[in-house]
Parts: sequence; structure tokens; C-alpha cells
Amino acid sequence: MIKIRSCFIVALMGLLLTAMPSQAFQFVPISETFSPTGKDRIREFKVANDSNDPIAVELKVLKRKMDINGDDILDQAEDNNFVVFPAQIIVMGGNSKKVRVEWVGDQSIDVEQSYRIIAEQVPVDLEKRSGNHGAKVQVMLKYVGSLYVQSEGMKSKLLVHSASIETTGGKKVLKLVTENIGTRHTIIKDPVLKLGGVQLVKEDLAGFYDNNALAQTKRTFSIPLPAKLFGMASTSFDSNAIEFTYRESD
Repeated sequence: MIKIRSCFIVALMGLLLTAMPSQAFQFVPISETFSPTGKDRIREFKVANDSNDPIAVELKVLKRKMDINGDDILDQAEDNNFVVFPAQIIVMGGNSKKVRVEWVGDQSIDVEQSYRIIAEQVPVDLEKRSGNHGAKVQVMLKYVGSLYVQSEGMKSKLLVHSASIETTGGKKVLKLVTENIGTRHTIIKDPVLKLGGVQLVKEDLAGFYDNNALAQTKRTFSIPLPAKLFGMASTSFDSNAIEFTYRESD
């Protein structure tokens, strides 16, 4: 199991001396939702080569969980609930190829299933073919996208269990302990948080809104202390003193 940041990632991989110039590719869409049954259990993705030279790309799907800090925990054993075809491709310069991803897992699920799809460029040694022996630095690109499998009617239900004003690194922060007890993830939109009679909105909650809350997952947030809370007598709020609403979003 490894941990990575829970957001869309275009990671720069190791530097490799090759006979080719740097290459780039596009992978779309970066997020997709599947149904466990019917035609929506199959989705297509596109790998487009923006360079003039051939590139090789490998694709895999890994089961995704999220820790209390919002970092991904990925199971490095490729998941057998998905079939990726083809899982290895070579795309000529200026061209694109489609990849088919199919859910073959349970047709009946009670809670949304979360995954990462990884499209990673791998080195291709074309030195002998090209006859060019001048060493160049090639940057390997890696896209990490989101896959969700959900049944109709699934909803998120995000709760704020507690809020406290704390000091971290000499700076005051607002720490929120949350839990999504619903059956699907949500991207937190338009949050309204009331603490001890003080109402905080999106503009007060930078570092909280637009974050992902996976289904059946707890998560903590430490955000800059909103100006509206400066000088408050109380520094800790339990669920009875908290009112919270948000707009569910993918």
C-alpha cells in the first residue's frame, strides 16, 4: 500500500538519458463514473501523443481509500474488478488511441467504490532505429485519474463532528473533524458552517471547500483561522453547537 495526494496528479517521474527529446501526452477524461450494470459499466479513455515521436503508455486500475488527512491509500495489487484493454499501448507522434475500461465486479453494491486509474509513460528505446546518438533528457509523465462505481440513488451525507481553534507552527488554525456517512463521495461545494452563532461561508473556509470526501470515510481539515473567529471566547465546538450544510457535487 502506498499513499499519494488525493487530487488530480500529473507527476514528473525520474529523469532518463535517451536518444529522444522530451515527450508529452494527454489522458482524458481524468474522472469517470461507472454503473455496476448496463452500458455504463464500460467507459472509453483517450491517450493523445502531442509529440512527434512514438510513446509507450501503460494503464492500470488500483483500489483507492483515503486516510484521515485526505491522502490516498492505494492497493498496489491491480484490481480484478476492472478490465483495461489494451493495458499497454504505443501511440505514434501526433496520433491518439482509445482505451476501453470495463467494470466486471459485483452488479449489486451498497456503497460507491472508489479507484484510481493510472496512465504512465514508459521509456521506449528508439536510438537504434533513429540513428541519433545525442543524449537528451526525457521526462516521464504520469496521470492519476479518478474512477467511481455507483448505483442510482446513492447520496453523500457529510457531517462535521467537531471544530476547534488550535495553534500549529505558531499560527492559529480551525480544525474540523468530518465524516461522510453517505453512500457516495462528494466534492464539497458552497459550505455554510455555523459555530457558536458565527456563520462561515465559502470565502471563510479556504482549504475546506472543493475537497473530496469519499463515502464512509473520516477526514480532518486544518484551515487558516477565519477572521470572524478571532477573539472568540470558546475554542472548541462539539456537534451540538455546529450547523453545517453543503452542496453535493462530483
